[in-house]
Amino acid sequence: MGKKDLLKLTLAGWLALIGWVNPGWAANVADRCQQLYKNIQYEQAFPVCRKAAEQGNAGAQFNLAVMYDFGKGVRQDYAKAAKWYRKAAEQGNANAQFILGRMYQNGKGVWQDYLKAVKWYRKAAEQGNAGAQFNLAVMYASGHGVLQSSAAAADWYYKAGLSYLRKGKKDDALRCVERIKDLKTALHLRVPNAFLADKLLTTIYGSSMPKTSPAPGKIQK
Repeated sequence: MGKKDLLKLTLAGWLALIGWVNPGWAANVADRCQQLYKNIQYEQAFPVCRKAAEQGNAGAQFNLAVMYDFGKGVRQDYAKAAKWYRKAAEQGNANAQFILGRMYQNGKGVWQDYLKAVKWYRKAAEQGNAGAQFNLAVMYASGHGVLQSSAAAADWYYKAGLSYLRKGKKDDALRCVERIKDLKTALHLRVPNAFLADKLLTTIYGSSMPKTSPAPGKIQK
């Protein structure tokens, strides 16, 4: 082993030691990433977020994925976006799990795979992510990536509706009501828990329910 190799090893060890004895240094990089990202300073945020992401910070990994996804501060690259969404998703980031599920469903940046789409939608849905709950219901209604089940679809539409209400998104909650109704009328499925539509509608309006509600929307974007 030459002197240059020894120097490289020594430098690597020193850098590792800094990260070990001073974990606040990594946290400061992640905080700086979030600050620049929130201020829409994407070109300055990108190198900082990349460093924090490589250090394993889930928030930075998500921010980096979004920048690659939409070409903010860096050239648009769906494959790299999927890579970083996955890293954040594996650490439990619900938004990353939802978006990764959507990428697998649409074949964006990854090979289309309904099974993996359902996998990531479910992880995000179980954390209360409304968009993931809605899309998981769509998958159950269509039978993509999972055994078709009107009961499971209605259940997830209901949960999505409640989640939307908690976020103040009444129109999205009403769309969930219509989707539950459509399981029977449009898809001609037997829905043992169709009562969830009325239950959700009651939650939305209380005792003063209207006679009609808005038309259903499309899969969540």
